[in-house]
Amino acid sequence: MKAHLPFILLLLLLVACAPRRQMYVVSVVEKSSLAQPAWISRYGGGTFLGIGEAPTMEAANRAALEDLMRKITQEIGVELVSTGEVIKFEDKRGYEERTSYQLDALSAAFLSDIGHRITNSYWEHCRAQTDKKTFNDFYRYYLAAEIPVAFIDTLRAQTQAENDLRLAQIESSLKRAYKILSAEGSVKPMDAFGELASAIQIASTLFYQRNSTLQSVSDQLITAIRSLRLNVDQTYSEVRPERHYLIYEASFNDKPASGLKLRFGLTQGWGNIKESDITDAGGLARCEVFQMQSQQEDNKISASLDMTDLLTRIGSIHHSSMPATKAAIEQAINSLTRVEQFSTQAKKARITSGSIFISDVDNRRVNLFYRRVRKLDVSMSLTEHNGRDVTFDKYAVRIDCWYMPDYFSAKPVNDWRSGTYPLNNSIFISHYSTRDVTLPYNEPVASLINDLKAAHEHGMKSIAAQIRLIGKDDAGNAIEVEINSEPITWDRLFEK
Repeated sequence: MKAHLPFILLLLLLVACAPRRQMYVVSVVEKSSLAQPAWISRYGGGTFLGIGEAPTMEAANRAALEDLMRKITQEIGVELVSTGEVIKFEDKRGYEERTSYQLDALSAAFLSDIGHRITNSYWEHCRAQTDKKTFNDFYRYYLAAEIPVAFIDTLRAQTQAENDLRLAQIESSLKRAYKILSAEGSVKPMDAFGELASAIQIASTLFYQRNSTLQSVSDQLITAIRSLRLNVDQTYSEVRPERHYLIYEASFNDKPASGLKLRFGLTQGWGNIKESDITDAGGLARCEVFQMQSQQEDNKISASLDMTDLLTRIGSIHHSSMPATKAAIEQAINSLTRVEQFSTQAKKARITSGSIFISDVDNRRVNLFYRRVRKLDVSMSLTEHNGRDVTFDKYAVRIDCWYMPDYFSAKPVNDWRSGTYPLNNSIFISHYSTRDVTLPYNEPVASLINDLKAAHEHGMKSIAAQIRLIGKDDAGNAIEVEINSEPITWDRLFEK
């Protein structure tokens, strides 16, 4: 004994110096029956036991019911769908988080009356002691339900059949979406996106293969949205504010995308613009500027896809993957936003034109050898480019002729006549328009041609006309447009 004494003392010393674990003692201070029922420890063969703990009896009962339903669905082989609802229970220890579940299989089969299948319940009011002065109360709840094995087998077969039906519905939606997006010519992406959203909603209710199917269909929707393109087809900057507009072109895989809603916003500058438009069969949408509060060069308009309804549908689906899917869709949509700069400074009208056309010449013979022009038509095409209306109220004309002064001359000599005349009927050109115009008062043109003909009766070779229209735009700016004709041979001018 004396020989082992040193070792015994060393052992006692080690025990005394060893770190002490914190004691955790749980005692039952109240319960629903005098003794814990025997069925708590004897279950199986169609009996399912659910156990829940929570700071309150109501929460513990709900936790036990969820545990019971999880075990039943696990027996069937059905996946759970998390609603994402987190419940926090606060007490002296801090708080406890629990996630509420929605069980599709049971909701379709017998979730509505599962309370009638609960055969036994028992609860305990417990007190946990973590140290001498700290006590925490909680409730522990037990629920037992009798679900016959034959019923479980039947339910398993029913859920499998229903799952196969829903997979077939998903496949049909995917085929319809593919058909829409692969159509020739213009496509309607929102119709296809609606089919894909329907497929996602159905996939969220699958009893089996839910997560993998949801991921696959969600990826197809995101990929389809990323295949959209939004570009500016036309923009008019040299305009007054109320006539400024931009035309946007939406496409899907290089094909016009119709039926897309575009939302417009002023990101720089102050004013009133068209808030939204729907792309037409050509994939085009128009944003109009109605009024701007200031004139500046660097106003900016943003154009973005409005898929609020689609995002709302995705957001309403209860599955843990949906927040990430919705975020990916929003990111794809936002990446298509376009911001364009435009000017609202007042600009002068700009008119362009082609050549003058002289036609329908009516001439008369003044004697046996000589002819004179009685009347003719002088026409031209005018186009306004800067968004302003223009009115012309007079014109200047110059007629040049080339003639041979005598039979011995080597080349023609030039002579000309000119004048400025009022237009009794003014010529009006609307903003951003093209108009074919016939000079409403052309007698002076005929008179100038006849003057030149009389001066150079025998040697006339050709003539050319120059018309200078004179007027103002709707901002009061003076506008002059010069239009010229091609040289016209004298014989052609007087041919019958």
